[in-house]
Amino acid sequence: MSLQVFRYILEWPRHFNLYTYAVVVALASFWMYKINITVPEPYLDEYFHIGQAEQYWLGHWESWDPKITTPPGLYLISYPWLMLQTFLRTPASITADLRSVNVIFGAFFIFPIVRKVIDGISDTRESLSSEDLKSKPRWSSLELDHATVNICLFPPLSFFYGLYYTDVLAALVALYTYAFYLKRRKNSLVGVGLLSLLFRQTNIFWVAVFLGALEVSRTIPKGRSGVEFQVKPSFYEVVAESWRRSCHFDPLVSQAGFEDYIKSDISLVAASLANLPVVLRSIVPYLILLSTFGLFILWNSGVVLGDKENHIASIHLSQMLYIWPYFMFFSFPFLGFYLLNSVSHRGRLNGLRSSSTKHQVPRLVVTGPVLAVMLAVVHFNTVIHPFTLADNRHYIFYVFRHLLRHPAIKYCATPVYFVCAWAAIGIIGGLPDAQHNGEYSTGQSLQSDVEQDMKGRKSSIICGLPDVQHHGEHSTTQSSHSGVGGVMKGRKVIFSNRPKTGCMTCRRRKKKCDQPQPECSICLRDGFICVGYTMRDTEQKLNNEKAPISSERHLEKPIAANQELELPHPQPPSTQPLTHSTTTETNSPFNLPPNPTTTEPGTRTSFLLAWLLATTLSLITAPLVEPRYFIMPWLIWRLHLPPRTRGGAVYTKHDYRLWLETAWFLLVNLVTGYVFLNRGFEWAQEPGLVQRFMW
Repeated sequence: MSLQVFRYILEWPRHFNLYTYAVVVALASFWMYKINITVPEPYLDEYFHIGQAEQYWLGHWESWDPKITTPPGLYLISYPWLMLQTFLRTPASITADLRSVNVIFGAFFIFPIVRKVIDGISDTRESLSSEDLKSKPRWSSLELDHATVNICLFPPLSFFYGLYYTDVLAALVALYTYAFYLKRRKNSLVGVGLLSLLFRQTNIFWVAVFLGALEVSRTIPKGRSGVEFQVKPSFYEVVAESWRRSCHFDPLVSQAGFEDYIKSDISLVAASLANLPVVLRSIVPYLILLSTFGLFILWNSGVVLGDKENHIASIHLSQMLYIWPYFMFFSFPFLGFYLLNSVSHRGRLNGLRSSSTKHQVPRLVVTGPVLAVMLAVVHFNTVIHPFTLADNRHYIFYVFRHLLRHPAIKYCATPVYFVCAWAAIGIIGGLPDAQHNGEYSTGQSLQSDVEQDMKGRKSSIICGLPDVQHHGEHSTTQSSHSGVGGVMKGRKVIFSNRPKTGCMTCRRRKKKCDQPQPECSICLRDGFICVGYTMRDTEQKLNNEKAPISSERHLEKPIAANQELELPHPQPPSTQPLTHSTTTETNSPFNLPPNPTTTEPGTRTSFLLAWLLATTLSLITAPLVEPRYFIMPWLIWRLHLPPRTRGGAVYTKHDYRLWLETAWFLLVNLVTGYVFLNRGFEWAQEPGLVQRFMW
């Protein structure tokens, strides 16, 4: 495993721009330098962390400060760094040397790890599509570097680059584990996952629960709407088909309603039970992590190591309300435009237009019950920890002071929670985008094409072309196209300069054919059966076997109006549970059959459910409300924000939201940094001791 990790580190410089990397490191180093000059002594929780690190440095390995709640990973990694500092020079200040740990092991490595995760997520999105990726929403390499810089500048994270806290390294190692998950390196995942538990206990929810749920969803094939599942299946149909066909009902977030999340959850359970042996084998690494953490809890008689009387695990559901304004505040360059575009009466803002208004505005039947649940949580489960209102050095103190100024204010904030939650969840499915030259946008998938092909399996489809002019060029015509909700009229047919002599399968799929005989290599590469180059070849081939065609397209050769051609259809997966004796050789680690999912990339409901589960478990057990606790949920959420398609009226060559995010993060960091360094104050009970504002 160590050799894989070393090789993995050596590959990093090939995946990111060194200039942007240098900017992040330089800013982190400058921030630490300013703190060391202004605040040379340990501040706040640094008293405990630096004191414990000194005990380890002096060889007192059995000594432990009872006020420290987190594991000793930070102090263990600081020991070799202090040894190196001692070897190179005489340490001037152990406080400054220990603060540099978050710069050396945090800022130096956070950029390449974040970029590696973004690349892995982008590869996952692209691997879902067999269509031309140039028409899909993608970020350029420069935009990926830009997004990576923004994530590294996230204010609650970057603030602690210059202080000796556990937050930076805890998030770093958890993201490192996620990178190994995306690369399917399970042995390395277990090792790094165990390492992440040495920095913060709540990492178990991200390296085991979150990744384990994603692994189950990745293992089970996904069923297609209109094929394995009905277009709008009932709950009974979802359970029955998931069990019978051993597949998962997992629609895209952009196409899912509230009830679809419940159906997806039920479907995942049913399909997992139908494929229990394979699923259990796939989650062995995550079971190892969970069992190790369980043994730690038994040995420690609890989750936290010290100060247990002030950190008793409890149910604090209000945390899942506070997180949404947190997201809105820090990510308003994304969420603000999403909201403005969604509520705009023309549906247009700076060139962004939604191709479908199906889920732009929450339905009343969903809004009412959700608001009622939120009000109940506010009324019965608003937990105010004594530390929250006793320490005015944290910004959260002033938030709660205004929130509790009048008993009605906390109830009036409920609609704000709802709107922020709706925007944060909705944008994961894709920002309402402009259609890209007639191609499919994020919210308008090939699902309608699949439904059109699958509708009436016993009937045949008449293939035809628009009128042809005398000069052999296609005239501009309009065609009707069946969709989920009915018929979309007036859609223009766009023709390209592809050769008109390709095989019938490639012409039907709108793919460029390389025209070898007797079968083209494009069809063989993509898993389709080449049906020939003429209608005679096609009819003869279809009499013997059926080729899977993903969507209905007009052929580019006129056919008689009375001539019918039965379209081949994708074969549904076997109704038998997946076993090792019946599966075929694939790239899946467990030899599963090819995933029959639709060809459209995008974020699916299974990811959102896994993220919500891990976020809920990591927050509702914490009685304290601190911005640091929301760092990991925000990082995972931000990493999965989809890019904007081209075609907007502003900054068509670069996503302008990234520039707004950069400016906002720099402004917040500049203000909070200035306040921390220059706006100190004193408590009357502790004269002469400067107190400072921080996250």
